[in-house]
Amino acid sequence: MLKCFASRTLATSALALVAAHAMAAPPSLRAPTPGTCVPVSGTITNNFTASSGTLGVVEMTYGRNTKLTCALSGQPTEGPWDINFIHSISCSDTAKQRAYDAYGNLGAVPVHSSIVLRTIGSFYAPQAPTQLRTFKEVSTPLADAPALGLFAGVTGGRIEVAGAMYTAPLPAPYGTPGAIDMSFRGEVCY
Repeated sequence: MLKCFASRTLATSALALVAAHAMAAPPSLRAPTPGTCVPVSGTITNNFTASSGTLGVVEMTYGRNTKLTCALSGQPTEGPWDINFIHSISCSDTAKQRAYDAYGNLGAVPVHSSIVLRTIGSFYAPQAPTQLRTFKEVSTPLADAPALGLFAGVTGGRIEVAGAMYTAPLPAPYGTPGAIDMSFRGEVCY
């Protein structure tokens, strides 16, 4: 009887270890050590929305090798700069993280990386005939806004953005805003 009990206990313990390992955040979702920063860089292709906001796609490299494709939604805010936006980014990566269900049972839920940024900047002269203007921005993570996945635990950072706003294609008259293309480089800090 004791031998059977020990075998079951060992088997149950082994299953618990396997389950705990499967539920643990994969290395890509483990938060970096507090006080460290992770480089981010990439491009953004964007358009204006009917409500003067923006909607676009972010192609980002997080760290050295993690590639992310993300949606970006920008909402204009009041402020002293030419450019004042709150940008919400939600990425297509998926990882499982532990969570409790409505009955208090431990399970796994899908998590997609997301972050909210405060963006300020200034406009500059166009550099090509099809550009309406160029601009430079600085985005900083909002530490009190929800962040998930790779960005969970972000407390700061700085991302520098350079971009151009183009005229809309025909039949729109010249001066109608069209595409907005940007590149960025910086870091998020934990």
